Amino acid sequence: SGAVEGTPEELISAFYYNPAGLTEIEGERTSFSLLVPHLRIRYKNDRGYSRMNHMMPILPVFGYSNDRYKPIIIGLGTFSTLGTGFNFKRDPSHGIPNNIESRIGILSLSPTVAFKVHPQVAVGIQLDIAYGKAEIEQPTPFGLLDIDTDGFGFGGSIGILYNLNSSLSFGLKLKSPIKIPLKGDVDLGKEKDDLDIDLYLPLMIGFGVGYRPNSRFNLAMSIRWWDWTYLDRSKFKFDEFNFLDRPLAKESRDTVRFCVGVEYYWSERIILRCGYYY
Repeated sequence: SGAVEGTPEELISAFYYNPAGLTEIEGERTSFSLLVPHLRIRYKNDRGYSRMNHMMPILPVFGYSNDRYKPIIIGLGTFSTLGTGFNFKRDPSHGIPNNIESRIGILSLSPTVAFKVHPQVAVGIQLDIAYGKAEIEQPTPFGLLDIDTDGFGFGGSIGILYNLNSSLSFGLKLKSPIKIPLKGDVDLGKEKDDLDIDLYLPLMIGFGVGYRPNSRFNLAMSIRWWDWTYLDRSKFKFDEFNFLDRPLAKESRDTVRFCVGVEYYWSERIILRCGYYY
């Protein structure tokens, strides 16, 4: 469920949820995995077209940490912080002369330093180097619109982990807002143009609690708030095709997510996890 601000003892979880958790990881560690999400989006029109999205992006997740310079722990994480997209096949007989495709994603590279300011309190500081890319193919009354843009943005995160005792811990993370200016080329039919997309990602604040009743069980709960109204500043701005200028999103609302999770150490090699978020 991702309820791990207060229990970031796993390498990838520490980078993503609370960088102060690197102080809980001993030795030199490396972790790598791939996520393959499937977004179930259906597209319909009034001419009988009805198809399900079949895009399944591959998202890399990587983490490395080293405690050689104790009490300072250094690390590097890579993960996707935002991604969405779809791909609907062309069907001229039902009014879709070209494929409809959209891919917007952000990959973050996060060098991190963590250290203990007190035997019970750890702090983690993270630089977020965000690479964004947007590719869109969409039929319009003026011809096929083909967009290809990318760019970099920079932000940061800070995490605090407080271990009250061996059973109870508390975590707090603040992730700064980021502006990613995407720039690139546009084809509209046979015409060409340049495009800027200023992508604004929100501030996030997360708080979590972890409880370990014994060496096998780990219980966690967290709450997170996102300033998603910040996303409404994001806009498509064309140099020549000004009639296509538009916001990326409208009337976004801030969100709060509640998460609970439990993990059970079946053995040294097998860990069982389940969770729920709302």
